[in-house]
Amino acid sequence: MISMKQVIIKIGKDPKQDLLKAAHDPNVLKAGTHTIYVKDTAQAHRLLSPENMNLLMHSWRFDASPCVSDLVKSTGRKQEAISRDLIQLESIGAIKKIKKGRKVFVEPKIDSIEIRFK
Repeated sequence: MISMKQVIIKIGKDPKQDLLKAAHDPNVLKAGTHTIYVKDTAQAHRLLSPENMNLLMHSWRFDASPCVSDLVKSTGRKQEAISRDLIQLESIGAIKKIKKGRKVFVEPKIDSIEIRFK
């Protein structure tokens, strides 16, 4: 079973404040979450583009971890675009890429995304 977690994207918030709170009270850290801090909505939009969210949704639809060619077929997009977007999704912890031989498989690592503004 894949261990799913939640990604929290905080826009315009200073991560130092959260780290100080966590140092004084570790209970403020929510288990099973991964927090990403972005400086503005433009940066958040790049991470959460419609193409990236569509790709993530397609990766959830497969019973087993899909390979890149499965995602190319199911989305109708070019392999280069899929690969580029997978790099962004991996950078925020949404997926994990697993290379087996010549194939790259995509394992979803989250089941929800929450956006918080400052």
